[in-house]
Amino acid sequence: LIPRPLTPADAPAVLAVIRAAFAAQPIVTDPPSGALAETPDSIARALATGGAGIEAGGELVAVVLWEEEAGGLYFGRLAVHPAHRGQGLARRLVDA
Repeated sequence: LIPRPLTPADAPAVLAVIRAAFAAQPIVTDPPSGALAETPDSIARALATGGAGIEAGGELVAVVLWEEEAGGLYFGRLAVHPAHRGQGLARRLVDA
């Protein structure tokens, strides 16, 4: 499972991973995460600045979105589908 670059065309699949991951959070956050309010358009805009994903069985199962700013790299979303957690996929994305 090797990370690959994501493009705005991946937005619907990226959104599905984010929604699955954040909906499965066992702890309620206050304020609530904005992840569940994302749309295909907001994800496509975020992907224009950068992102990577990992596929399993031909489907995205882990994603990270980022933005380069002032010499730093800022993560916007990091999500792993609940069925694929515990495999080190988030670490692979961050290390990539």
